[in-house]
Amino acid sequence: MNPTATNPITPNPIMPPPAPLPMPVVPPPLAPSSQPPISTSSPVVENPTSFVSSPGGPNKKTIIIIIIVAVIILSAVLAYFIFTSQRKITPPKEAVTATCPIQENSGQTIVNFEKTPIQSDLTKENANIGPITTSLSAGTYKVTLVSFEQNHLSTANELSESWFLEIIDQEGNIITQTESIPDLASDKDLAAVTLESEITLTTPASAVNAVHASFPDTTNPNKITPLCAAFELVEKQTSAQCLEIKSYDNKWNLLTPNDLTNLIPGETIRFTVTGNSSTGIFDKARFTINGKLQPETITTKPETNEYYLEYEIPANTKTFVINAEVHHKELNSWF
Repeated sequence: MNPTATNPITPNPIMPPPAPLPMPVVPPPLAPSSQPPISTSSPVVENPTSFVSSPGGPNKKTIIIIIIVAVIILSAVLAYFIFTSQRKITPPKEAVTATCPIQENSGQTIVNFEKTPIQSDLTKENANIGPITTSLSAGTYKVTLVSFEQNHLSTANELSESWFLEIIDQEGNIITQTESIPDLASDKDLAAVTLESEITLTTPASAVNAVHASFPDTTNPNKITPLCAAFELVEKQTSAQCLEIKSYDNKWNLLTPNDLTNLIPGETIRFTVTGNSSTGIFDKARFTINGKLQPETITTKPETNEYYLEYEIPANTKTFVINAEVHHKELNSWF
């Protein structure tokens, strides 16, 4: 037998021949890139438990971030409620609701104002309230003024919150004024002050003005609300005045100025005068005719308070200048 000879492989009729092995696929070369090559080695995990999570759920790091965000939101909500609750402790200023603390009694007159603040740093209209109607007879009065300022502690640096009253007669003239009420103390919202100086009215008053004492000071608003004023009559002032002079004939027919120019010498006419007084009575009158003082008279026209004087027309007299006075019995004075 030839040792180099080989036995031919006889196909097994029962088993098929083996399939040829596939050729390995060689990938094409990659283009040059700036990215570092991808490592095919497994990464080294220092703390394998920090990345362990259930399939499809957030990992532990994500949960921590969610908790932090929730704490921040909760803190913001809590801070908001604390802030709003503190604001409710100090409510904003409201409309003036105070009322005059002085109770009206006999011999006292109270004037209530419009509860409108006045201030010194704006226009004259902003520094005045009035005229406010009242009725004060002639006399001497003790005056009380009441100041008010709501939430006054917030304006404690305003040191001239002061005002006074102007007293006005029936013709609209200012006849006198009061002294000023002192500045409202910083720890008070309301103050009633009886002024040291009394006021004396020689004629009746019909209105008052409240005037800011520091106008036109612009360093501060000095806002203050004149709430009310009280006038207590201390002594009634007697006011008296001579009123109308009239001319009559001897039968009490009223004469006109034209009638007087047609009088003839020797005729007798009657001049009358009346007076007005707040208290007391008049007890006599006197006339001055064409510069000559006539005798006093205590005679009155029937059923009236008119004192009269009978006067005989002198010769060569066509015009008359007549002055008259009435005498107040209690005051013992001529008016």
